[in-house]
Amino acid sequence: MAGSQNLSQREIDKLSFVIWPEAKIDLPPRQGEGKARFQREVLTLDKSQARLALRLGHGHQIIKGPPGSGKTLVLVHRCCHLCKYNPQIKKILLACYNIALVGYLKRLIQEKGLGIGTNGIEVCHFYELCARILGEPVHYENEESEYYDLVTQEALERLVNGSSRLESFDAVLVDEAQDFDEEMLKILLNLLRPGGDLVISLDLYQDLYRRRVSWKSLGIKASGRTRHLKMVYRNTVEIFDFTQRSYDFAFHGDLPELRRFQDAEKMEAFLIDDLKKFIEREGYNRSEVAIIYDDKVYGPSRDDKVYGPSRFAYDNRALPMRILKKMETSGIPASWVSQDVRSKEMYDVTTDRVSLISIHSSKGLDFDLVYLIGIDHIHPTETTKDALISLVYVAMTRAKYRLVIPYVEETELIKRMQERRAWNGS
Repeated sequence: MAGSQNLSQREIDKLSFVIWPEAKIDLPPRQGEGKARFQREVLTLDKSQARLALRLGHGHQIIKGPPGSGKTLVLVHRCCHLCKYNPQIKKILLACYNIALVGYLKRLIQEKGLGIGTNGIEVCHFYELCARILGEPVHYENEESEYYDLVTQEALERLVNGSSRLESFDAVLVDEAQDFDEEMLKILLNLLRPGGDLVISLDLYQDLYRRRVSWKSLGIKASGRTRHLKMVYRNTVEIFDFTQRSYDFAFHGDLPELRRFQDAEKMEAFLIDDLKKFIEREGYNRSEVAIIYDDKVYGPSRDDKVYGPSRFAYDNRALPMRILKKMETSGIPASWVSQDVRSKEMYDVTTDRVSLISIHSSKGLDFDLVYLIGIDHIHPTETTKDALISLVYVAMTRAKYRLVIPYVEETELIKRMQERRAWNGS
C-alpha cells in the first residue's frame, strides 16, 4: 500500500499484547537499586516460544532446549492458556524436582494473575507429591537412597491400586524432566487422568542424576510431538560458548573469568572484595548475585556405600558456612539457600540478599553475576566424567552477564576451562 511503513519492534510488541496478552512476560521484580542495564526483562515470548505455548496440542508433548531458552516460561504460559481458555481442564499440576525452584515457579504463575493451590494451579516438587499421595510425611533430604526408592515405590503402588490420597489432574506439566527417572515419571503419568494433557520440558545436557528414560516404554506418545527451542536469552554468547554448546543467542558480554589464588583464604578475601565492588560501585542488585558451590565430598571407591554409584556424598558444608560468615561480617546480606529443606522451601529469588546456593539447588534459576567456587576439588574419572561435566555445565549456565570462577588447585578440569577460554577469546 502506498505510503505504508514497516512497524517498529515496539509497535509489534504492543500489538502482540492486544491480540494475545498471555504473550507478555511479567518476571518477578528483584529487589535492590541496580542499574537499568541489569534489569533486563523479556517483554514478549519470541515467535518460537509463543507458538509452543499457544499451539501445543492435546495429549503428550515434549519440549527440548538449552538453559535459558524459555522452557519454563513456555510451561507457565501453557498453564495460563489452559486455565483461561480450556473449560474442560479444571486441575493443573506443574511439577519439578528441585525444591528451591518451587517458589520461583509459583511467583511466575502469580504474576500472571492466576491462583496457586487446590483451587488453581498446583506447583510441587516430586517428594512433596509423594507425601500427598501417601498421606504421610516424607523426609525431603538427608536420607539414604534406599529410603527415597522405597518412597517412590510405595507412592506408585498407591496410585496403581487406587488408594492414593491425591486425586488425578486434567493436565500435568513437568519442568526439568531430565531429573526424573522412569519410576518417578510413572507417578506423574498416573496422576494424569485418561486423555489428559502432558507437557514435559528437558535439557539432556543438564542431567545431573544420570537418569535415562525410554518415553515409549513409559507409554508417553511423543513421536512427532517433540518441539525444540534454540534461542538462548539467559546467557551472553561468551558465557554459553564457554560451555562448548552451540545455539543462537540474544546478547553479548565479557568472557568468563578464571582467577587462581595461592590459598583458600586469599580466594575468599577476593570473593568478598569483588562482591562489594560490583554491588556498591557497579550497580548489581544483591538479588541478582549468586555464589554457587559444589556441595559434595567425593569418595575413592565406586562400591563404597557412603558415596554411592556416583561416588559422592552431600556433605560439603564447611565451605558455604565459611563464606556465609565472611559475608555477614563484611556487611553483605546473604541467604544460604541450600542450608536445609526449610531454607529451600522459603527461598525467594527476589529478596534483596546474595544467594549462597549449591549447584543442584540452582537448577532452573539465573543471576546477573555468578561466582562458581569449589570446583577445583572435582577430579573427573572415566566413570564420573559425564556426570561431573554436566554438573559444571549447569552451574556455569546460571550466569546471565558475568561469570567468575576463582580457584586454588589447577586441576585437569580447570585446565580445560583455561584452554576453552583462550580459544573463545582468540
